[in-house]
Amino acid sequence: MAIPTYVDAGTFTASSTLAIPPLPAGWAADDIFLLLCETRGGDAGTAPTGWTAVTGSPVETAGGTLDDTRLTVF
Repeated sequence: MAIPTYVDAGTFTASSTLAIPPLPAGWAADDIFLLLCETRGGDAGTAPTGWTAVTGSPVETAGGTLDDTRLTVF
């Protein structure tokens, strides 16, 4: 089995919704894609269609204010 290697990144997208950015050029069958979403603490993001949250995700800072952030990896 081949060891995973980094190939390319898609275009950064800022959005008020969990909009999926375009896939990077040159992707191939059996590639693994990770989608990282940062939201304001307390805002629960839902998985975009066809994506599943990674085990242990999301992770949120523990301050209890709107300055907190939540990182979700799909």
